[in-house]
Amino acid sequence: MRLQIEIDRETALKLAVLSLPEVRGLRPKVLFVIQQLIDHAQQGVYRPGAWERGWVSQAFGDEWLEELMPDTSRLVNGQPIFDRPIPTIDG
Repeated sequence: MRLQIEIDRETALKLAVLSLPEVRGLRPKVLFVIQQLIDHAQQGVYRPGAWERGWVSQAFGDEWLEELMPDTSRLVNGQPIFDRPIPTIDG
């Protein structure tokens, strides 16, 4: 999925400080940070035991947890270790 977002320069400069030192240029730095945030957020959704789960709940509340179900396609010792979104008509 391709997304287009627009942020002001002050926000971009703040986000850029979170980038790795070897990433050069404001746009690449901000892109790196946004990609990292997206990755950690999605890990918080699908990995119940991950530290990111608490971070996502702190940012978005806990209501979204009702939209998940255990992913029974990935078991360890007979138990699901990941969650997945409950299937919907449009998803």
